Amino acid sequence: RSLRGLYDGKDVRFGNNVPFSLKKTRRRWNPNVQLKRVYSEILGEMIPFHITTSALRSIDKMGGLDNYLL
Repeated sequence: RSLRGLYDGKDVRFGNNVPFSLKKTRRRWNPNVQLKRVYSEILGEMIPFHITTSALRSIDKMGGLDNYLL
């Protein structure tokens, strides 16, 4: 699924829930994925992406989608 969006290196992580009784049960942590439309200056239009919040922050820091991808 991460091949179909901008996940910024994030992936599903696995671990355990550990209650007071110490009986461990497996669980997974999914990346925080949102469906957002991001503006591309080169194409001049909004492009919909499945994108993680960390990728959105990286796009803001780099000054836009085009700089992030190039």
